Amino acid sequence: ELLLERGARTDLLGRSGLTPLQYAITLDRETHAKELLDRGADPNVPSPDGRRPLHRAIMSGRISLQLIEQLVMKGAEVNAMDDEGVPPLHAAIRQGRSDVVRFLVEKGADTSL
Repeated sequence: ELLLERGARTDLLGRSGLTPLQYAITLDRETHAKELLDRGADPNVPSPDGRRPLHRAIMSGRISLQLIEQLVMKGAEVNAMDDEGVPPLHAAIRQGRSDVVRFLVEKGADTSL
């Protein structure tokens, strides 16, 4: 938070190619992820494996629907595919997240992919 208050950029890639938002989601730090989104973090920056923050949030299995909703509200693309051709909807189905499946379909996820 201190770094953000002092103007740190929210989308710089770390050594592993992850943004602070992706790190926060990977580490299940929802409060930090929400703060980064509120401060302008781009929810569509892919990691080296092509996964975007929305993919990571869904695949973690521990991130709340509320954060997933916030990612989409901040512009996360609901039909973006990772490097393996997996869209967020398929990731939600694989994780058994029926709440996320419903939400993504409501937000325009392509059910024919």
